[in-house]
Amino acid sequence: MDDIKANKAGSEPLPGGWCKASGRSRPIRRRTGQAFNVHVVVVTSGDGFPEGVEMLRKTRSPRPSDFRNYGKLRERETVAAMSVIGVPRRDITFLGFPDGGLCLIASQYLRARGASFESPFTEREQPPRDTA
Repeated sequence: MDDIKANKAGSEPLPGGWCKASGRSRPIRRRTGQAFNVHVVVVTSGDGFPEGVEMLRKTRSPRPSDFRNYGKLRERETVAAMSVIGVPRRDITFLGFPDGGLCLIASQYLRARGASFESPFTEREQPPRDTA
């Protein structure tokens, strides 16, 4: 069974939660191998994972800069992984939305019109520029 369904615009999104399952690169690899144009859009950068930051930085009290650096590391890992399956860096976009913040943004802050969401991890009020 194919994991991807084409929509009217021709884009073929992977189902939610695909990155949590092992072996889910198969649909992307299949498309790049068939000379399809594949563009990967990463909504969050993985910067809001306290346990990962604490383990990497060897600290129990990570600072916002530690979380931002962790997000940059995760973006570099994504670029490396995508290159293995045939997706070049130019075909990857990082939106940089805050981990754990999208539901809050949609349910509270957008309704308030004008109230910014500040990430409790990175202390950013807007996504960073695509820098990976």
